[in-house]
Amino acid sequence: MKRTVAIFLLAWSAAGTHARGAALDVNSGNRIELHAEEAYARPVLLWGADVRLAGRAMDDVFVAAQTLDMSGRADGDFWALADKIAFTGTAADHVRLAGTTVQISGTLERGLLAIGQTVKIASGAEIRGAATIRATDVIIEGAVRGPIRIVAQNVTLAGTIGGDARITADEIVALPRARIEGALAYTSPREFFPDPRATLGGALVRIPAAETRSAWPLIFFAGALLAGAPFILIFPRFAGAGVRSVRESFAGSLLVGLVAAGVLPLAILFGSITVVGLPLALATAAAGGTLLYLGQFPVALALGGWLLRRRGPQPAGVTLAAFAAGLSALHLLVAIPMAGPIVSLAARLVGFGSLLRALTARNAAPPSGPPLGAAFGRAVEPPPLPPQTPPGASP
Repeated sequence: MKRTVAIFLLAWSAAGTHARGAALDVNSGNRIELHAEEAYARPVLLWGADVRLAGRAMDDVFVAAQTLDMSGRADGDFWALADKIAFTGTAADHVRLAGTTVQISGTLERGLLAIGQTVKIASGAEIRGAATIRATDVIIEGAVRGPIRIVAQNVTLAGTIGGDARITADEIVALPRARIEGALAYTSPREFFPDPRATLGGALVRIPAAETRSAWPLIFFAGALLAGAPFILIFPRFAGAGVRSVRESFAGSLLVGLVAAGVLPLAILFGSITVVGLPLALATAAAGGTLLYLGQFPVALALGGWLLRRRGPQPAGVTLAAFAAGLSALHLLVAIPMAGPIVSLAARLVGFGSLLRALTARNAAPPSGPPLGAAFGRAVEPPPLPPQTPPGASP
């Protein structure tokens, strides 16, 4: 699934490049080679098992492969997803790499974003600009001519950092040849003592873990709450159909969401290859991304209804209270270490599938109760007056 999501991102980026007016070339195969005397003149998407680039890419490059060996030159942005990445060439623009093993021995002129299990900036490598690295093991032996941000389990510093360093890791080691020209702020359960022979140009500051808590989860929750409430009020039948699908066929919704998440990126990718299919591919990407985001709302509403023991049509106030409770519970589950990403992925896929089933349902029976708008109106409508007895009539 991680590969599917990454390919979706690559396809979306490629579609965006194509939409800006440049034609996108797609090259796929078991082995893809660009020899030293060859060049890619236009943006290109490379999809293969073994990709070797020794020539020049004059525009943006997107790579999805098992192994990538980049020894040439990239003039535009360079995106890569691979199991093993070896970057020994030169990049004139931004470089974004994701893989199990990422090793950089070349020159990056506008910074780096790297995600992987092991990320190594080898001796002789030079990164001119800011670097952001997230990995299990990070080894810095080369030079980073700017600030660096590292989140990892183990970090080894043995090269040069030309700016401030911000490191969050379980273990940090600075070897004698390490040189940090700015300040070093770190968060770690162990106190960090750099080698006395290492050079530190600024202050060494330890930041407690409690101070590093990000406000992003709260921002995401508030954004979901503000987006979900109007969605439920404006589209009550659609939201209700999604909730019923979650409750009555959880496994079926999960299966539909899983299949759609796998097929949709491929459809977008192949649609973006041609000029005729590009608008449809962009519209499909937008619709799919919207439904994927909205998918959390029927799941939250179903969870909130279960927590508050409410089922069926409810007044608007009760419905929104159930939604807020369910969304809070869902975000708390997502925040659990290790299990959180699984819960988040499952919730999105189930909700995605439930909304797709609601959209594609034909000749479906109408809801058993009034829509949310009618329920809301009923909730605020005053009770009817008792019948009046005509004068002179016996009661």
